[in-house]
Amino acid sequence: MRVVLLLVLGAGLVWFVWRGVGPGRQPAEGEAQAAAPGAMITLEAPRADATPTSDAAREPVPTPNRPLPPPEVAPAAGEAASPQASAPSTTEPANGSRSPTTTASSPAVSALAISSGSAAASPAEIAAAEELLRDPASLASWLAARGVDLPPGRREFAAGLVHAFAARGTDANGALDRAAPTGEVQPSERELVRRIASSEAASTTIESTSPLARAASMKAHERAALEHLAAGRAREAAEILSRLLLAEIASPWRADAGRLGIWSERLHEAQRGNRWNRRGNWRSSEVIVEPGDSLISVRKRALANDPNLVVCTGQIARANQLAGEIIHPGAKLRIPLERVSVLVDLDAHWAFYLASDEVVAAWPIGVGKEDSATRTGAFQVGKKLKEPMWFPAGRKPVPYGAPENPLGTRWIEWNDIEGKPTHLGFHGTNEPGSIGRDGSLGCIRMRTEDVEELFEILPVGASVQVNP
Repeated sequence: MRVVLLLVLGAGLVWFVWRGVGPGRQPAEGEAQAAAPGAMITLEAPRADATPTSDAAREPVPTPNRPLPPPEVAPAAGEAASPQASAPSTTEPANGSRSPTTTASSPAVSALAISSGSAAASPAEIAAAEELLRDPASLASWLAARGVDLPPGRREFAAGLVHAFAARGTDANGALDRAAPTGEVQPSERELVRRIASSEAASTTIESTSPLARAASMKAHERAALEHLAAGRAREAAEILSRLLLAEIASPWRADAGRLGIWSERLHEAQRGNRWNRRGNWRSSEVIVEPGDSLISVRKRALANDPNLVVCTGQIARANQLAGEIIHPGAKLRIPLERVSVLVDLDAHWAFYLASDEVVAAWPIGVGKEDSATRTGAFQVGKKLKEPMWFPAGRKPVPYGAPENPLGTRWIEWNDIEGKPTHLGFHGTNEPGSIGRDGSLGCIRMRTEDVEELFEILPVGASVQVNP
């Protein structure tokens, strides 16, 4: 009898335990659920820089329901902080009717509609693509040493590109014929080889079917841009170099500072004969200088004719090739109509000044360090100050020119889309070695000559888009 009783009690205990923690029970709120033996549970904390991947933007625009992070806190020695909000501005007032607060998607995405290449691209093909961008002859050496890392068809495609850039059309076709049985080369890639061999590739958009195809298109574009520049065709060279710069930061490889630097220098040269030339082919209206006019009064008259215009006197002076601010009655000045903006790419450490979708100027930058990363998202240009004083938190103001003032010669504040200062911005630096590095507390550092150029041509109210 005792045995039977013990069996009944044991069965009841087993039933009770099974009901309490068995597979049919859901864990209560705040209670962890145990993993089954051998199962793997991955807990992924949300990243501070996590952003949605919608087509509208790579970073959500701050709204009243999403509080903005606090301004930069007490900077370390040698670091920039926002000048005091009450400091006087030396620039012309902003357009009375503020520009729209909505911001389009990143120009690097919307303007070119280019992708980062094949999602299934192997690291070996990306490495081969980078070699091709350096020099097609360099890719030939790479194939001899590491070609085995590529599938046979892709190896022959790469060889075909090397032959195409050397104008060896017969050899290029032979490589493609050997690749054909593998089915690894797309028809558009075969056509790209043909176009490169005949110097036609730069007349089309940049190919994005694969890293090798993309790199080959970009190398062909680079070749064409230099040819246009040497022949004095500034507009054609500028348009191609603009596409190249934006394509580089949207590619599956890490943007190369050397390429960005060379292309930016060539772009500056081309734009002197294009966007910064009074005879250039760019959209404009015309204002005739009247007696007593200054550039400020000319700008105000242009704004009266077009309240949606966002332009500054520095733009007008540069676009009309004025040596200074002196203008003469009867002169005809062209007013740029295309809205300008700045695209900041944090990963590339580069900033791009655009007129509509075309890059007009580009510079290397320093960005926020890991524990104070530069905020991404949409901003507007706010207060602009020459020779700014530095107001470090909890310390006495530091006048311009003092060795410990890290702001350099210019300060360009960013406002949020509601027009409120963020205490972030573009500024110069007393540490030129920090350009190209993660070293700031969130602001964008620029070389002295670069920030002074941006200061002159970037209007108050213009958009700033900061991408990761």
